[in-house]
Amino acid sequence: MEKTTKILVISDTHSNHKLLEKVLFKNHDCEYLIHLGDEPDDLEGHPHLTENKQMLFVYGLYHQKWSSENAVSCFSICGQEFCITHARQYFSTYKENCIYCFGHTHHKYYHCDGTTIVINPGHLKKETDRGETAGYVIVELGKEKTIRFFDYDHECIEAYTIL
Repeated sequence: MEKTTKILVISDTHSNHKLLEKVLFKNHDCEYLIHLGDEPDDLEGHPHLTENKQMLFVYGLYHQKWSSENAVSCFSICGQEFCITHARQYFSTYKENCIYCFGHTHHKYYHCDGTTIVINPGHLKKETDRGETAGYVIVELGKEKTIRFFDYDHECIEAYTIL
């Protein structure tokens, strides 16, 4: 049986430690955690919930450590390429077989064009912000790729399977 790797993707926590802790607790079995900016430093306040996770992040546009040179980070997890940024405009090109993740808008987003996937998990700023309920994404990598959008109460609201 092939192992499935679970990746938690969050964005725009804006120091809401209550929602962040709730999401981290509900997803304790994820091996990876990707934070798409606006306060990835929030993760430092929850070592008991992040200690066994590989953490990857980018800074938000308003973070003192953000610069255009570090706006995009690309890496591989279990052979799957990822490119992450806080604001989508910093993706200059899109390539096949890559999952692109961005935040900033606080609105969830999903688009698949062949093998190129673009997602925004939404936000964890507060229960509702900019008319959007707080939420996050779980990416599962196994025999299939599954992308699930959840609200802050861990209710699955959308799911996509890509072979």
